[in-house]
Amino acid sequence: VEVDKYRKVKNYYDCSSDTKSFVIGWILLIWNLLVLVYGSFLATRLRKISYRTFNESKSIGYSMYNLGIIAFVVSILELTHATDRIPLFIIRSLGILFGAGFT
Repeated sequence: VEVDKYRKVKNYYDCSSDTKSFVIGWILLIWNLLVLVYGSFLATRLRKISYRTFNESKSIGYSMYNLGIIAFVVSILELTHATDRIPLFIIRSLGILFGAGFT
């Protein structure tokens, strides 16, 4: 427990882990990257459909691009511990909201 003796509200638990959770994190990251690449591949395949009703390749491609950029930025900040926990929480939350709301 990280204790702030002047402000009891600011106390928080600091988690640490062994290498097993690090490996699982990388496996999940690679899996999600593969899903993102496959979605981009499907967007390029849908480009050639002749029916205008089913031509959604631009919106799918835009969604994959947005989610890829957001995931890249948030992952770099998470893995490097570049900021404190409160700004990191805000950046992660805004990334999730932007990814879900604008794509």
